[in-house]
Amino acid sequence: MTGQEMIDSFYQYYDRITNFSAPGYETDEVLLFLNNAQDEFIKDRAFGKGFQPPALEDNQKRVADLRPLITNITKSVAPGASDGLHYTTGPSDYLYYITSMAKVTRTNPTINAEFVECKYIKNEEQKKFLHSAVNVTHHINPVVFSDNYFTNNLWIQADSYTTISHIGLSYISQPTAIETGAASVLEDHTHQEIVDIAVRQALQVQQDPRWQSQVAEQKIKDE
Repeated sequence: MTGQEMIDSFYQYYDRITNFSAPGYETDEVLLFLNNAQDEFIKDRAFGKGFQPPALEDNQKRVADLRPLITNITKSVAPGASDGLHYTTGPSDYLYYITSMAKVTRTNPTINAEFVECKYIKNEEQKKFLHSAVNVTHHINPVVFSDNYFTNNLWIQADSYTTISHIGLSYISQPTAIETGAASVLEDHTHQEIVDIAVRQALQVQQDPRWQSQVAEQKIKDE
């Protein structure tokens, strides 16, 4: 669908559900619903409803739905302030992390400039992987975390035996906005699902008990 076709589909679906008895929306308002719905669709496909498994890489339909937004890049990294810490500036279009591999050289065991899989951790978990005189760490696979509060950096923590030169990053990029002249960048088969989500959001805004049952009935099921 084009952006205008998505708007038209919104009106048709919304009017059918409400039987023309609910307040209407202007085009700008419909576009707002559609773009919010696109964001919700991407989040649900990436993490599952309520951030429940299966994750993106475990579900082929989710991968197919988000394929236009899945980006793979390789970036060099720089040493951080503490031993074993490295970082790279996150891509400008970075939205959600999928996976990464670091190019490591280490002495125990010996690895010479090979890519190994990284483990993504929460920011607050980093302290468990920091090595010091009282916490000698040993993990072949580096851990990765992001600091969204202060920087756009992606941080990679290795143990004292490891140095890292590059990171191969797979991520979901931010979508372009749906506009009258430009539809969602997602695959065509996802457009109606985005419209359905937008209509549910529009019904919820009405806060009318008559529409709440419609919202429940029209709620998109997880795969």
